[in-house]
Amino acid sequence: MQILMSTVNAQFAPSRAGLDGSIFVVVNQIISTSGDETECKKYGTCHKVFAALEERRESGLARSRNRAMNMATEDICLLGDDDQVYFPDTIDRIGRAFSMHPQADIITFMERTPEGELRKSYPKQLMRHSVLSVMRVREPEIAFRLSRIRRFGLRFDEDFGLFSKYVTGEGYIFLVDAIKKGLKVMFVPEVISIHPAESTATMGSTDKNVMYSKGAMFRRALGPMSIPFLLAFFIKKTVQRRIPPWKFLYYLSRGWLDYKRICSKDRGAKV
Repeated sequence: MQILMSTVNAQFAPSRAGLDGSIFVVVNQIISTSGDETECKKYGTCHKVFAALEERRESGLARSRNRAMNMATEDICLLGDDDQVYFPDTIDRIGRAFSMHPQADIITFMERTPEGELRKSYPKQLMRHSVLSVMRVREPEIAFRLSRIRRFGLRFDEDFGLFSKYVTGEGYIFLVDAIKKGLKVMFVPEVISIHPAESTATMGSTDKNVMYSKGAMFRRALGPMSIPFLLAFFIKKTVQRRIPPWKFLYYLSRGWLDYKRICSKDRGAKV
């Protein structure tokens, strides 16, 4: 098994993650935050700790995920965040889940916070995912059989994710695409890692770029049939968070409509 780790400016350290570096496939995107190339961090060409390492002066989380999948050599792979902390038996937990459920192509797991609480509300038992249930899955909870991912040509949409045009939604699109292609996506109630409670996804009702991107995400993943899902998401998040509903709906709908226009323009260009 391998953990596919995406990081920026060499922020990932195996010692902090709690596992041996030899199981990590690392893509390090070298991004200057000040315009000064000398401030970009590198692991160095002599770095031999990881199973594989690729460093590029580019950006985009989805692009990084795709590069890591290209480099992976083990059939069971787990997506990783560079601030994730793993248990000593994380690999055994994931391997056992795939052995017990040989029909599963993708399995999602659970995380807990450093304080010991589950990071969010998870299903109570084993289940097969739907396009609705995968909406709450985070990428570092996703493990998959690489051979099946490659056979079905499943990739991350590089228009979505951090440092892309749409700053979130790449994980949801990946899972919905898998379901649409007929892959079996399951949830197993097993905690595999520790992660802080805050993330980009938790800003979904407060940051205008995230709200806009969520609208585009629904259109990309579900097409014209996404409107009921978008409205349900809008109602849920409006109830949960203190934000003017008109503002939330404006950015959601704008993202949805802008992505629709892009798709229509692309189809027209191909005719």
